[in-house]
Amino acid sequence: MRKVLHPKHQFTFSKIVKCLAIVIIIVLQPCRQLLAQVYNSQIGLPLQLGQFRSATDVAVDASGNSYVIDENTQVITKFASNGTALLNWGGSGTADGQFIGAYRIAIDPAGNVYVADLNAHQIQKFTSTGSFITKWGSLGIGDGQFNRPS
Repeated sequence: MRKVLHPKHQFTFSKIVKCLAIVIIIVLQPCRQLLAQVYNSQIGLPLQLGQFRSATDVAVDASGNSYVIDENTQVITKFASNGTALLNWGGSGTADGQFIGAYRIAIDPAGNVYVADLNAHQIQKFTSTGSFITKWGSLGIGDGQFNRPS
């Protein structure tokens, strides 16, 4: 083995490489964790309440609560007027309360939430706490039908 002299110690080349590897791991670990979080948010791993991948629309009710659509995760998040995330609902799918193209959101005077789903060609109605009430629409040009409502 090749020897490298140091004023106080004598190190082998392999010991120096091991020391450098440890330093690199210690220094880069926080960066690796940050990159992992960014990567996870891009590939669809669960987010915490109040986080988004692609917020597309927002509506505000009479009490100042905000409702935000994340078109990437198909989730609706409700925020208090002070910005605190309160709850979320939805998700990707075709069952009641799920979306395949949530894109626009509106609130009526009673506080009910309406979500236009572009890809399902329908509107879904919810309570202000995210409970599913009803839905209507299908693809077409007749009464009660939509072509990508927005």
